[in-house]
Amino acid sequence: MSSAGGTTDDSGPMTTGIDPPGDDDGHDEGDGSSSTGGSIDETTTGDPSTTDDSDPTQTSSTTSVGETYPCDAPTTCNGASSLGGVAGDSSSPPLVESGSEPIWLQVQVSENDSGVFSNDMEVRIELVSEGADFDLRAYLGGLQDTTGCGGTEQRSETTGVDTVSFTWGESGTFANNDDDGTFVAVEVFPKEGVCTDGASWLLTVTGDTT
Repeated sequence: MSSAGGTTDDSGPMTTGIDPPGDDDGHDEGDGSSSTGGSIDETTTGDPSTTDDSDPTQTSSTTSVGETYPCDAPTTCNGASSLGGVAGDSSSPPLVESGSEPIWLQVQVSENDSGVFSNDMEVRIELVSEGADFDLRAYLGGLQDTTGCGGTEQRSETTGVDTVSFTWGESGTFANNDDDGTFVAVEVFPKEGVCTDGASWLLTVTGDTT
């Protein structure tokens, strides 16, 4: 066929020879419906199936698994950020914080009830993880403490919702005439020091729950 197409037929068939593929390419039906696919095909040299298959696969694996990377809290307990305060013996709005990496937070729990009858102090901390498992540690400071660091520890390292709570202060019939207010230090951290891209946590701190 190349000899028949010699020099003379060369010009004729050359042009004609280019047109048919052009026409095939120019099945412009396919061109219009997958113009993007067309460019990808040309670049990948006939790998449309591979390219199309790999894109969806990559997307879904990224979404469902997510990349992991080592991560640590940027500070220690003594450098914790203040989340605010709640009342430990009366109703008050809960505190809410969210994030995607480990963190230290500090909460002030105040005594608001100055009545003659006893009313104990209470605080509850709940952590909900999404996309990866974060865990929770909390430290209750002594009376008039200003950080909570090094206080009584409670932790929750379950999968799903983590919860810790503290109760302290007055018991019996009458008030103790002391200020039972203090601080609680809270640490949110990922399992094994590894964060997952796209994962997040939601922390809720509630004062008196009775």
